[in-house]
Amino acid sequence: MVDGQGGREDVLLPRTNQLMASSVQVTDTDGAAVALLTSRARARDLLCASDAVAGRIDELQFTIGHGPCLEAFIEQAPVTVPDLDDSVVTDRWPAFASEVVGELGVYAVFAFPIVAGGAPLGVLELYRYERGALTTNHFQAAQTLADELGTVVVDELQAYEGSPEVDEYPVPRGPHVWARADINAAIGIMAVRLGVPAAEAADLLRANAYAQSRPLSTLAGDIVERRTFPG
Repeated sequence: MVDGQGGREDVLLPRTNQLMASSVQVTDTDGAAVALLTSRARARDLLCASDAVAGRIDELQFTIGHGPCLEAFIEQAPVTVPDLDDSVVTDRWPAFASEVVGELGVYAVFAFPIVAGGAPLGVLELYRYERGALTTNHFQAAQTLADELGTVVVDELQAYEGSPEVDEYPVPRGPHVWARADINAAIGIMAVRLGVPAAEAADLLRANAYAQSRPLSTLAGDIVERRTFPG
């Protein structure tokens, strides 16, 4: 399994996991994750993580609503952060930078978009405990693996009945709705019950998850299963 992070079992995505593991080795980083970011994906979007820290970094960005992974996907360009303590970074992503440094002791993160058939698909996320930029060779190696992951992820996901086709991955527009399990449904439930717009319901869901120190996807699942409702 993916270190308890809720991703698919390694045996189901062997090539994806192999490329993720290789990305850590060839970039001199400490861990990695591969996330699927598309509003119509039917798969769990954290496809794999090398360890609990990589999974937590991925989850924090979706709970908080900002971070290098999301920006890399939106902008379709690599985002490298060699020092999360830098004032430019703390101004840009205050909650994310504070949580990753304070909770995990991680000081550098790097995100590379994954594209399949010309369509945005996901992100290769890397982290390092120590501050420092990627070397030119490390950057190019990460970019090469992210490019390769586009084809590999789609090939492996399409091995399962009901897996989406490449052309089902639209570029998100406007308020970005991410493919976390049950999150869209939970936002809809909250919007109806509270009588607020979906964007406001999404903000409330994130705020409650952050206040409770719970993964956004876990809280959303509880709402959908009627085990809880934010007060």
